[in-house]
Amino acid sequence: SMGIYGAWEMAADGPSMNPIEAERMGDWIAFLAERQRDGYERRIDLVREAGFDGVTVSTAWWAGGPAAALANLWTDDAADAIDRHGYYGGGTEMEPWHQLFVGPVSTGSMLTEPGQGVFHKAALQVAGKPMMMSEWTSSPPNRQKLEAVPMFGFYGMGLYGWDASTHFQGGHAWFDG
Repeated sequence: SMGIYGAWEMAADGPSMNPIEAERMGDWIAFLAERQRDGYERRIDLVREAGFDGVTVSTAWWAGGPAAALANLWTDDAADAIDRHGYYGGGTEMEPWHQLFVGPVSTGSMLTEPGQGVFHKAALQVAGKPMMMSEWTSSPPNRQKLEAVPMFGFYGMGLYGWDASTHFQGGHAWFDG
């Protein structure tokens, strides 16, 4: 019997811990996606019944690895708009809350790695549906950080036609000067 796998195990070539079950990973992803989309649809209906008539967004959190990418996008399509997060460069060990730790640092430009940074979010659009990025930046330390805003503006909001942007958020006390 197939085990229960965590989202991080949905690798492009099947479950990372047990490759023998790769064919069944698709069934597991479908099961999870159907539950997730059903949950979004029920919550959106409740919000609408309460009188909210604004734009709904499911989540920007991406559940699962590469094998689950399109299933995850399908679940998010239950809402009115698609939202994503995107970061590039910086320290490789930045959690929690983007604290810096000793370790490898990526200081390159998004232009040197086609399809990375804000660019890889272009494939996550849904035809006829607004697309937004509610978190994005070049993560510190990155001497190319200055490129993030013009690249997001030119490629994301311009060429790709994204509809909304909120660079990050400032609701925590540690953002205060």
